[in-house]
Amino acid sequence: MKNKLLNFILSEESNEERTVLHNWKNDASANLEGLKSLHDEKDGFEILRDYKEVNTKEAWHFVESQTSSQWTVFSGKLLNVAAILVVVVMALGGLYYMMNSQSVSSDNLMVYKGITSPEITYKDGSNIELDKNSNLKELNYRKFKLDGRAYFAVARDIEHPFTVETHFGTVEVLGTAFNVLTSVNSTNVFVKEGKVKVIYDNKEHVLLPGDYLTVSKEGAFLNKNPLIQPDIWKESKITFKNQSFHSVMETIAIYYNIKLEWSENMQPSDNCRINTEFYKSDIESVLKELQILTQFQYKLSANKIVVYSYKC
Repeated sequence: MKNKLLNFILSEESNEERTVLHNWKNDASANLEGLKSLHDEKDGFEILRDYKEVNTKEAWHFVESQTSSQWTVFSGKLLNVAAILVVVVMALGGLYYMMNSQSVSSDNLMVYKGITSPEITYKDGSNIELDKNSNLKELNYRKFKLDGRAYFAVARDIEHPFTVETHFGTVEVLGTAFNVLTSVNSTNVFVKEGKVKVIYDNKEHVLLPGDYLTVSKEGAFLNKNPLIQPDIWKESKITFKNQSFHSVMETIAIYYNIKLEWSENMQPSDNCRINTEFYKSDIESVLKELQILTQFQYKLSANKIVVYSYKC
C-alpha cells in the first residue's frame, strides 16, 4: 500500500492501483480520519522535531499541486493522508536508525551498539572494533564503559589516558592496541601492542604484549602468550590447517564468544585433525560442517556448547 500511495503522489499510478486506492479509502475511512487528525494535532509530533531531512511545507505544497478536479474530493483527502504517512514513516525510520546505531545524550556523549556500529573512529583518531552483541558508552573524552567485547587501537596522548571501565576493573593506557571481553562473570584483557594497566580491587596489573589477564570474583589470573589469540573474533575468515579437533573447538568458542564444555565421560584427543576454513559463517553452519567431518555429537544453547563425542 505504501508503494501505491507513493505512485499516486507522483501521478504514476495505474488504473488498477487507482481502483485499489479507492477501495482502500472506502474501507478505511475511520483510519483516514484518524491519520488526518494526527496532522491537526501537531503538538504530538514533538519527538520528530530534531529530524531535519523532511521539509513538510514543501511536501504539502507538492501534494496539493497534484490534485485535479476529477479527484478533488477523493484525492484531496487521500493525498493529505499519504503525505502524513510518508513524512511519519521517513521520520520514524530516521529516528529508529539513530536510536539503534549511536545515540547522543544531553551532554553530547556517544553510545555505540556493535550490531550497527561495528567499526568506530573516535575523535582522537583511535580505532575501535565492537562485537555485534556489545555496547560501548562514552563517559568523557577518551573514557568509556564497555559491556561485551571490543578491540581498541588507541592513539597516543600522554596528557589524556585512554580508559575503559569493565565489570571487573578499569583498563588504562596511553597508546596501544588491546582486546577487552567483559561480562558479569569476568573481564579478559589481551595486549597486542604497547603497555596496559588494569586496576581492580585496589590492585594494579601491568600487562605487556602477549599478556592475557582474566579478572573475576575468584581473583586475577595471567596467561602469557595464549595459543589462541583472543582477538581472532575480528577476522572475517578463520582457517584450520591440520589442527586437532580440540584446538578447533577452543578457537570456535573464542571466536563466537561462547562457553565450551566437554562431556564428563570423554577425554579430548589430538588424533583427529581438521583442515577447513569458514568465512563469515554463523556458528550453526560451522558446527554442522564439523559434524560431517568428525561425526561429533553436541548440544548448542544460547551461550554454551557441550561436546559429547566425536570420531574421525
